[in-house]
Amino acid sequence: MVRISDILRKKPEPEPEPSKEPKKEEIKAPLQDNSGSEEAKEIKANPVEAQAPQMQIAQAMKELEPDMSRSQNLYGRGIVLIEKLLNDIQNAKDIDILPVRAFVDEVVNSFILGDKTLLIIFHEDLIKDDYLPYHMLNVMLMSTAMGLKFGYNKSRLDDLGLAAFLHDVGMTKLRGIVNSPRFLSDAEYGKVKEHTLYSEQMLSQVKDMPASVLEAVRQQHEHSDGKGYPQGLRGQEICEFARIISTVDMYEALTHRRAYRQQLAPYEAIKEMLTTSNALLDHRIFKMLINIVGVYPVGSYAELNTGEVAKVMAPNDDFPLRPVVNIIFDANRNTLAQSRIINLARQFNVNIKRPLSGEEVSRLARGAG
Repeated sequence: MVRISDILRKKPEPEPEPSKEPKKEEIKAPLQDNSGSEEAKEIKANPVEAQAPQMQIAQAMKELEPDMSRSQNLYGRGIVLIEKLLNDIQNAKDIDILPVRAFVDEVVNSFILGDKTLLIIFHEDLIKDDYLPYHMLNVMLMSTAMGLKFGYNKSRLDDLGLAAFLHDVGMTKLRGIVNSPRFLSDAEYGKVKEHTLYSEQMLSQVKDMPASVLEAVRQQHEHSDGKGYPQGLRGQEICEFARIISTVDMYEALTHRRAYRQQLAPYEAIKEMLTTSNALLDHRIFKMLINIVGVYPVGSYAELNTGEVAKVMAPNDDFPLRPVVNIIFDANRNTLAQSRIINLARQFNVNIKRPLSGEEVSRLARGAG
């Protein structure tokens, strides 16, 4: 079995250009409190922060809130755009690519400016009866974030975002099958495997569609072991856009509901990909996904050393063990009347004790303890 530590052993390449800013001193964050720890020394060095928890909470909220409403609006507009696109295709209308390009450009710019709130929305349970529009948009968001981490320039990010946004347009011919509340038969799965060719065929009719987009759409279900489709390509024979989209596609599907199953918690999805799909993945790209998702992925739940239960809202790149969290259950497992957002990188007396499974959180929500 391949372990996360094995995949994370080497740094992914190519790396983004190093920052010209002085490197911050790394502070390790132990899981247990220790008055002689580096964290305790940091508190002593910053007594104002240590004595002002309300100020810390306000700061954490300030870090999260400024762009959330804008990102929610952007996400909503993306869903509407995809629904219109799929309906136009179903009604044999031409694909209007201009609004799609404009939307992709807006998302890319948002990521370039450092806004991570779209990745918080990625993990929200927003999917309704038809999963496809949400899936297409989610894959586009995470794929774009990965391209940025790999150091793609603006033009290449736009093309990757466009490929990811459009990667499943061919599913319009199969929506009745894929939305069925049961596992597919072999015959039905055989039909579904044709959607990559449908997508390529549709998009090839669009004027000035980049060749890299068509290639990625066609190859998105090729696997590193050569057992994918439609061509059975292996490893580096598969274009990088397709390898990114394939990895994100798998993670997105596992972490969101489908008609025939419930979603997995983010860390459970990573574990599932490691144990059952390792041979299918490009390890460099999978490592980058893990780095973006974080040790405690956005959208996952954790028990704190205080006994409280919190939802992970945003990672802290310099403190991977100390994300921003939203406390929703108190130490007695009672739902808080008003949740509290805190940044664990600034609350050194509070830390994550252990992650919680989706089943444990569901029991808490039902009041089962």
